[in-house]
Amino acid sequence: MKRLALSVGILCMLWQWVNTQAKEANAMQLMYVVKKVFPETNDVALLIPKQNFDDNEKAHIARGAANAKLKVTVYAIDAHMDIGNAMKSLNDQSVLVVISSGILAESSSKLFLLSKCKERDISIIATSRDYAQSGALLGLVSENNRTQLILNLKHSREELKGRFTESFVQELGIQEIIP
Repeated sequence: MKRLALSVGILCMLWQWVNTQAKEANAMQLMYVVKKVFPETNDVALLIPKQNFDDNEKAHIARGAANAKLKVTVYAIDAHMDIGNAMKSLNDQSVLVVISSGILAESSSKLFLLSKCKERDISIIATSRDYAQSGALLGLVSENNRTQLILNLKHSREELKGRFTESFVQELGIQEIIP
């Protein structure tokens, strides 16, 4: 009886894990969006929680970077100090992709990243609605087994706002615009 309960518990945990993994935006989608919005950029920084950065994720990131012809510098974040160190190594007006789970989903981390990026004109593309609504330029968000692209123009640099014409928004498939 104990084995049956343990097996059922493990199956439930596995099912939840599979469902949460399937909902995340993948590296191919993120790199595609980066290249479409910033065609002039060749270098991208990516912040990812260390526990998410396994061999499978490394392969996805490498494949996404190769397809978009981008050089991706990955920062595996394990502690708040790692976020600060990663930010110090970024150039002004660069592009930052944030996989917003684990430590990067905490409000203190989000506020720190958003404030530092705003100071240095660093554009953020994140995988959460919360980041997009709080100041990231774009959010590639998976909800209800659908991936949505959210554009936040409220905190964007003026020269970036001009890129998002009606036809470009339609081509990119942006579903929500925060003016």
